[in-house]
Amino acid sequence: MINFYKSNFLYSFLIFIISISINQYFGFIGINPLDNFTIYNSGFLILNNQIPFNDFWVITGPLLDYFQAIFFKLFGLNWSAYVLHASVFNFLFSIIIFFSLLKFGLNKKLSFFYSCLTAFIFYPTVGTPFVDHHAIFFSITSILIFLLAINFKNKIFWVLLPIILGLGFFSKQTPTAYFIILIGLSALYYFAINKDYTNLIFAFLSTVVFLLLTFLFFYIQNINLQFFYEQYIQFASSVGAERIESGSFLKPYSFSRYVLKFKLIHLSYLSLFVLAAWKFFKVKNYHLTVEFITLLSLILTAYILVYHQLLTLNSKFIYCIIPLMFGFSNIYLEKYLKKKNRKFITLIILLTFCASIYNFHKYVYKRNFIAPYFSEKKEGEAFKTKIIDKVTELKWFSNLDNSPENEISNLKKTINELILIQKKNNEKFVLITDYQFIFSSYGLKNAVFINKLYGNGISYPSVNNPNFKIYKKYFLSKIKNNNVKNIYIIKPSWFNEHNNALKNIFKTGCEKTIVNKNLLVINIKNCY
Repeated sequence: MINFYKSNFLYSFLIFIISISINQYFGFIGINPLDNFTIYNSGFLILNNQIPFNDFWVITGPLLDYFQAIFFKLFGLNWSAYVLHASVFNFLFSIIIFFSLLKFGLNKKLSFFYSCLTAFIFYPTVGTPFVDHHAIFFSITSILIFLLAINFKNKIFWVLLPIILGLGFFSKQTPTAYFIILIGLSALYYFAINKDYTNLIFAFLSTVVFLLLTFLFFYIQNINLQFFYEQYIQFASSVGAERIESGSFLKPYSFSRYVLKFKLIHLSYLSLFVLAAWKFFKVKNYHLTVEFITLLSLILTAYILVYHQLLTLNSKFIYCIIPLMFGFSNIYLEKYLKKKNRKFITLIILLTFCASIYNFHKYVYKRNFIAPYFSEKKEGEAFKTKIIDKVTELKWFSNLDNSPENEISNLKKTINELILIQKKNNEKFVLITDYQFIFSSYGLKNAVFINKLYGNGISYPSVNNPNFKIYKKYFLSKIKNNNVKNIYIIKPSWFNEHNNALKNIFKTGCEKTIVNKNLLVINIKNCY
């Protein structure tokens, strides 16, 4: 095993350089405040002994908060350390794909080719730590570990599998929960037909150990289990249920929406689907083979991610699986095609390259994922600023303002106003903003945190959600316990004075003061 990794050191080193460099470059270009600053602030909160669920409302990604705190501890509180977190996972994802394809028999050059394309279109789309990307990382890694486990009969894979799935769940509940179901059912099917009860025991014991360690961590951190359940399980489940029941995210059920829209993903596993279907009908008891489970798991992986994409509000983030799917298509075409039909493999390689370049140009180079409304923005039009950590220069343009220079200018004025207000009043206040780096970068020590982020109806319950009463009680307890008299809202923000949640938390008649066009003060001392 050691020789296997040593013999591939050069390729591993090149993947490391490529995957780290590409994300470190694009992580400094463009901003989506709601998405790009959330983990920056929550990592800072963890570093300063704030506890998720207890001290701020958390709907997704507590694992990322702790990871980011570690990166800040090691490399300092700065944007470079923040982007490095995402870059490291970009490398890990790429190298896992490289060794997985290699293990399944693909040659080094092609394994390198598919892993490098992955590095270009996985984390560089967003550039900074993001819950969906971490969840996909752990979900795809878990599928690969499962496939390695059933194909190569190594017990270590069965031990690792529950751990990776558990870490994925604490990155984001979905799509990890879907993969837990897929792998769980597939594993039980495998154990039943192969009578591999020893590895079943290993997987079960690993699951028990992971759960015990999780509860131990919760105990050490003094995380309130009721808060955890209400925020991360109960409310999160209600959001998914609302979307499924409304049908607005999954409908209309049309060929163009489900197939043409994701044609590159469907194309990437098409040969696997054809092979599985052909052998299912032609080979007796093929459904009892490991190969059938392998192919079916890969195909269902694509379907799960398409379903998950339709249920989210984000730009496309699942195209990163295209090189992996084409890689496995390459493996099985080489296995079954005669040499004279090798032209299909050449076609697979060409399609992978073209699909990856297309997605790189659209979602990475044009920054369409983080600023979809300004996807035509050229890098040269960005405004260079050191507003975040006063050292790191960021090429700023966002989805909140057409003029990056005006956005930064207005933001600096608002920050200066907040600093003056804090010095003058020296009292606790709630600051609601999408620009959450302000808390850590400008020493707002009197700020009280209630939400990890303020995505409307996503990161906290809407008024019609059955969990709104729980949220309202949580919100008001933070206000009362900290003797908060004022809420400051920096515009633009998803959560503003017109927000129904805010209107239903407080009584009518709250005094409002417009400090400047971007800063609103709501006096709440007589409103609850």
